[in-house]
Amino acid sequence: MLWLLACTPPPKPDLVLITVDTLRADRVGAYGDSLAQTPNIDAFAQTALLFRDAVSAAPTTLPSHASLLTGQWPRGHGARDNTLSLTMPAQSLAGQLALNGWATGGFVSAAVLAPSTGISAGFQVYDAPIGEDAERSGEKTVAAAMEWWARTPSPRFLWVHLYDPHRPWPAVTGDPYRAEVTTADRALGPLLAMLPADAAVVITADHGESLWEHGERDHGLLLHRAATRVPLLLRVPGLDAGPAAAPEPAGELDIQRPSGVDNGLNLDPVPDAPRALRVVEGAVSLVQVPVTLAALAGIPFSGEGPGLLEKSPQMVAYAETWYPAVAFGWSQRCMVQQQQQRWYGPLHPFGTDLSADPAERLQGAASPPLSTIAMQRGCEDSPVLSYSNTEKLRMLGYMEGAGELPEGDFSALARLYAAEAEGDPAKAELLYRALLQEQPRLWRAWDGLAVVVAAQGRYSEALELLKNPEIPVTSGLLAQRGRLALGLGHSEEALQIAQQLQKEQPRSPEGYQLEVLLRLQQEEIAAMEAAALRGLAVAPGDPRLLYGLGLARLRQRRDAEALESLLAAQKAGSDADQLEMYIGSIHERAGRLNEALAAYSRWRDRRPADSRAWAAPAWMLYQNGNCVDARPLAQGALQIQGTDARMSDILAHCP
Repeated sequence: MLWLLACTPPPKPDLVLITVDTLRADRVGAYGDSLAQTPNIDAFAQTALLFRDAVSAAPTTLPSHASLLTGQWPRGHGARDNTLSLTMPAQSLAGQLALNGWATGGFVSAAVLAPSTGISAGFQVYDAPIGEDAERSGEKTVAAAMEWWARTPSPRFLWVHLYDPHRPWPAVTGDPYRAEVTTADRALGPLLAMLPADAAVVITADHGESLWEHGERDHGLLLHRAATRVPLLLRVPGLDAGPAAAPEPAGELDIQRPSGVDNGLNLDPVPDAPRALRVVEGAVSLVQVPVTLAALAGIPFSGEGPGLLEKSPQMVAYAETWYPAVAFGWSQRCMVQQQQQRWYGPLHPFGTDLSADPAERLQGAASPPLSTIAMQRGCEDSPVLSYSNTEKLRMLGYMEGAGELPEGDFSALARLYAAEAEGDPAKAELLYRALLQEQPRLWRAWDGLAVVVAAQGRYSEALELLKNPEIPVTSGLLAQRGRLALGLGHSEEALQIAQQLQKEQPRSPEGYQLEVLLRLQQEEIAAMEAAALRGLAVAPGDPRLLYGLGLARLRQRRDAEALESLLAAQKAGSDADQLEMYIGSIHERAGRLNEALAAYSRWRDRRPADSRAWAAPAWMLYQNGNCVDARPLAQGALQIQGTDARMSDILAHCP
């Protein structure tokens, strides 16, 4: 079976899966991009198999990763959109390895792969972003993974997911997408250097990025090669070197970038010129990855295709996306690839030959055999229009229920993206209103309009916009309505929304977060604590609920319990304005002055313009006879606030 190996892999080897989100194969140096700055991945390729035409099972993060970890097409694992969860008992590689003695650890960089999706099944340790952030840098994820690796005995299965190339891209000089690919490569450097030579290591991506090919800026709507072809590198001990791969010149691309948008992107075609220890030709699918790793581990595992180390690893690859239906009211889409032949459907099916038409501009006759395979794999299944998005998915750009547009209307999408990217709320309002005049059922535009109207202080108007009967009632929209109602003093409406969220989205913390804020506003502290506890029962570790619980206990003068909750909120990543103030005040009342000073210092670092962050430690030090340290803090407080009797008293008595 392991036809490329000069020797047999060690028993129970360490296994490593690295996924770089949104990484196109043709933006990696090892695949031929002369502009790429990916030295770590390129060096790894010199010790690895490079699969020239690897195909993702979906152009969206959760479905693709679910296939990577279960070996199943999306129909098999159930996570057919980022808004849906895995429907186990689809076996997972992590679960099978854990049952057979491997330590399993997953370290991911974005909330779209949160444990609540079911993707964490089988991982004994699963480390995902928590707190106010929906994502974290690759450096932080790699650091956490390396710490786990160092303290965990072999055999180990490690999954590391980096999110850096995903939009939004940073403002940089040059190509922003390539810059983020470089950032991800740099983060991988220490990890790749640490891994033992006898570990089996895979580097791949969940999907690519369209970069304005065929009119799509990002990914999720189309299944062309830009979004479905991914890098796939596999290193195992004992690999034989192979002959150099014949390069293919850069072909034309169907770039449809609007004028004045993303000017920094270099969209010139890239030659297909792979450089690796050995290049494997022919189409393969990411569903073959877990089958391969399981075979190297010597454990049983059934998947949708042969292992990548089989003598003939090529297969008929399949990809699908429900995102067009869920997000814009379009049809779902699917694609089947066999060698260089592709079939697209189910709406207006057509075929294309990549060898003759690399830009995929030509739409030839559909292939009956490939269409039959597509239907067998779920191409015509009816998409579930789920409106269960969370605030974190919104932050990441995964927002379902966006509205109904004419099928394939990318011009309207480009205008929507322009409105969402506009930093001036007044200018963004004009863009949204002009778009809605033409596309009144574009729900995401109504939602965006409400946000920018609220940003201009017109809260009542924003609330009325969110009550538009044309807008589907999503959990994110409800939460926005609830916060606006709360801010306007509409307590009864806010409570109704909180209760509706709790009922309809029982695993989401949003309804409980809203009730905690409402109970605090109404000074119903016991009810505030109860709401926080109910929320933490379904969303353990939620930083806003932990902070609310700590504040409720603080109001009840239960300092020890309050401190425990507030420290937990701090560890979970809460950025509540007064978190460190409350922690410091509790320590101060208990006489733990050093701990109080440390908390006040953190408060001052985070909120240097808050005079209280200077005044609180100044007064504490003064009362304890430390004029030397109290005086400069008092001066700092007065520089911000101007007048403060206590600070003036300190300066008068501390010459």
